[in-house]
Amino acid sequence: MEFKFTHTGKYLIAAGSRCEGGLNQFCPVLYISVLEDTDWATPYPMQGSYAREEDAAAAALHYAIQIITRQRKDVKQPEVSKRQVG
Repeated sequence: MEFKFTHTGKYLIAAGSRCEGGLNQFCPVLYISVLEDTDWATPYPMQGSYAREEDAAAAALHYAIQIITRQRKDVKQPEVSKRQVG
């Protein structure tokens, strides 16, 4: 599994892919963290498979952008871990 990292505003995004069962099918993988929170990242399960790693990672990044810009109302926003709140 290889991740590409980027940040926008207050979020750190790790988007990548993983190979499923050696079938040359790549599933998108996504984690989003609040920049000030170094102990926590929210995993976002994704469905679908792609023939290329780059396409799966691009799909994960696109989904991340939809989440943090609140285009996806059905998905929970990333938040600071309870350990950081005090």
